[in-house]
Amino acid sequence: MLSPVVISILSYTLWVVLGFVSAIMTFSMLTRQISKIDPHDPNAKKAVAPITLGRIARLLVIAVLLYLALRWDFRYAITFVVALTVATWGLAIYYHLRAKKAEAAPNQTQVVEEDLEQHA
Repeated sequence: MLSPVVISILSYTLWVVLGFVSAIMTFSMLTRQISKIDPHDPNAKKAVAPITLGRIARLLVIAVLLYLALRWDFRYAITFVVALTVATWGLAIYYHLRAKKAEAAPNQTQVVEEDLEQHA
């Protein structure tokens, strides 16, 4: 039989993992859906409805997890919210830096090509 301390540590770990998984799931699904949108397509506005419905579904899943954590113990709910928030901020920063790097890469290639043209 596990001691109460071990059970408590495993419970906190469970809610931290659930918080991180929820954030990762939300970001990966959202970026996948948004990357499929072509801004030059006149029907691009029609893609907003599925994105919104998916976002609502993910928020409902998070709400159910938060409810279950509250039913278990309010400290687990706080742990879940903190883990979800930290993971969300971390992923937002990661995706922002990745987008800036991807945006800068073509510009650097263009500068190198221009330098080659000037020296040729």
